[in-house]
Amino acid sequence: MAIALLYHLEGTEKGRKLRPLLLKLGIRARPVEEAEFSLPLAALAGLEPEAETRDPEPADALPLQEEMLVLAGLRPGQLDALLTALRQAKASVDLKAVLTEHNGHGSGRYLQSQLIKEREAVLAWRRGQGSSPAHPV
Repeated sequence: MAIALLYHLEGTEKGRKLRPLLLKLGIRARPVEEAEFSLPLAALAGLEPEAETRDPEPADALPLQEEMLVLAGLRPGQLDALLTALRQAKASVDLKAVLTEHNGHGSGRYLQSQLIKEREAVLAWRRGQGSSPAHPV
């Protein structure tokens, strides 16, 4: 079963736009509560017990504050269809990831810190190449 873990999207305009898009594509929406931010992603997605090990959270990790969408169990074509629907609905989420065997043991807080570092690296590279950083990855 395809699932979308929703961080900081519950009760927002973007979250209200996102839910019907997910439903239409057969993806179950699962809001993640603040008390769950440190739990392993795979456990939140229902893929393993919560007792599994998790990646250490960075000592300098900020509280998880940005909207984030973590997808798991997608069938072929669902990701492309969702990304297209998000753009058309003007409901794009900056921080997006697909659950893998490599990131499933980490927490949402840990994943967010990694995604932010990647975004900053891409923007720095674009600035160095003379490209406009107006549309972050």
